[in-house]
Amino acid sequence: MSLQLILGSSGSGKSHKLYKEIIDKSISHKDVNYLIVVPEQFTLQTQKEIVTKHPYNGTMNIDILSFLRLAHRVFEETGGNNRPVLEDTGKSMILRKVLAQSKDDLKFFGREAKKIGFVSELKSLISELFQYSVTKDDLERIGRDLEARPMLYNKLHDISVIYNGFREYLEEKYITQEEILDVLCDVISKSDLIKTSVIAFDGFTGFTPAQYKLLGLLMKLAKKVIVTVTIDEREDITSLGEEFELFHLSKKTIHNLYKIAEENNIKIDKPIYPDMANKGEVIRFRDNKALAFLERNLFRYPYKSYKKDQDQVRIHVAEDAKAEVSYVVRETQRLVRDEGYRYQDIAIITGDIGQYCNILEREFERANIPVFIDHKRELLNNPFVEMIRSMLDIVKNDFDYESVFRFLRCGLTDYSNDDLDILENYIIALGIRGKSRWEKEWKKTYRGQVEGELTRINEIREELVDFFTPISKILKDREKTVRDYTITIYDHIVKLNIAEKLEKYKQDFEAKNMFSTAKEYEQIYGIVIDLFEKLVELLGNEKLQLEEYIEILEAGFLEAKVGVIPPGLDQLVVGDIERTRLNKVKA
Repeated sequence: MSLQLILGSSGSGKSHKLYKEIIDKSISHKDVNYLIVVPEQFTLQTQKEIVTKHPYNGTMNIDILSFLRLAHRVFEETGGNNRPVLEDTGKSMILRKVLAQSKDDLKFFGREAKKIGFVSELKSLISELFQYSVTKDDLERIGRDLEARPMLYNKLHDISVIYNGFREYLEEKYITQEEILDVLCDVISKSDLIKTSVIAFDGFTGFTPAQYKLLGLLMKLAKKVIVTVTIDEREDITSLGEEFELFHLSKKTIHNLYKIAEENNIKIDKPIYPDMANKGEVIRFRDNKALAFLERNLFRYPYKSYKKDQDQVRIHVAEDAKAEVSYVVRETQRLVRDEGYRYQDIAIITGDIGQYCNILEREFERANIPVFIDHKRELLNNPFVEMIRSMLDIVKNDFDYESVFRFLRCGLTDYSNDDLDILENYIIALGIRGKSRWEKEWKKTYRGQVEGELTRINEIREELVDFFTPISKILKDREKTVRDYTITIYDHIVKLNIAEKLEKYKQDFEAKNMFSTAKEYEQIYGIVIDLFEKLVELLGNEKLQLEEYIEILEAGFLEAKVGVIPPGLDQLVVGDIERTRLNKVKA
């Protein structure tokens, strides 16, 4: 039982040294398990690196896990968690219900509650409260100290109301992902896996209180705990320094780990600093002197200036996002054509992937450059989700023009564009609105209408009325439950053969080499059905008004995301500066 830190600058080879040591020891100590814990989004890349570096290209006694996967691995062995885990989508739906129930008690957020994105922000806040073990009493105590600041006091009051309502709903029924580590801490001492393992943590900038608590137990139970921490080797790790200093968070992490080890009488091994190619030069930047210099001096004081000529770090200014992307496309083409780069050697990093991803995807597709965008796609813009939302709005808004044609033009009905154009012209010309008008045969014509069109228009009218009458009957019955609403929508999705139509779209996108979009269409049906199942599981017996049901379902749609893994090998990667991990990138 010991604690070992591997310290060094970004790019100094901490992960390389850790993986090499674990691979070597895993070969010579086959009876020991080696667990490498990394952030959730890094698991696939780490598995690939370990397999690539391993002389046998396999990992018999090495496992790559996230904190949550580690918890589930221990639960499989020991039990300990009988309650289902509530994921982000379920949280959002329950929060929307709690907001509806608590609207009369809210002093500050009452008007904000229905705004797009509010539930998502609230979910993040609630998750942090769980993550940092904030209790109802903590919120009330802080609130009492803020009575002299009414705006902040009212905000905290509303957060407390929502937080308490959320916890009451979950009690004895569900557990959040943030609480899993607390449950793990209760049962981990029973795990033989942990007692026979060396456990390494790589890629973390810090840990939450629940994670520190778990780390303390692992230090006592496991054979050894290894943690990599990014910090300049010139820094004094015995001093915390000031909060504004560049490596304060790293020093705080080291300080907390050492404190936990000392309190539990755990041996602390001498920190390891990876060998550098030359003094003051990290391995990752050894072929890029300017970038290596920047890494050594950026945000440091006192800093030095780079006096030599260089073209390895460049700054370009453009008038807008599209002009930026156009430059990046041209530079990518130049690097591949003139300098022998492959697409996989190039990465694009942005601090606002939401703004740039659509422009990047469109421009690179136009230039016929394969690109993978490391960004979970929102469901709201998918035709299938738009179709469901418009179906509900047709009933809610009594066959208004906008809802009807959102449904008809989503691309998943069986009508041709010519039919829909004729119908739309007729609706606009005669100002038709309301279910009562749709139920009666249309006999009037308008100036310029082609003879014989009215017959086809009435056929479509009758088909739509027949389709929506049973839906309307269920959704407008206040005695029906969430389960009844959801089953009705599902039955009508099946009637439209949506699964087959989405499969056809997927094949069309694959034929056009649009693999990321094809993956989205491959997953979307399953994601929506899972969302329906979760909605019924969480709120199935509740009686809600249609407006409340729509709000809860939309909260689920807003939270659900489509994750896509890279569909090919030689492709350019577009990533977010905070979450994307890059490997062996040259530009």
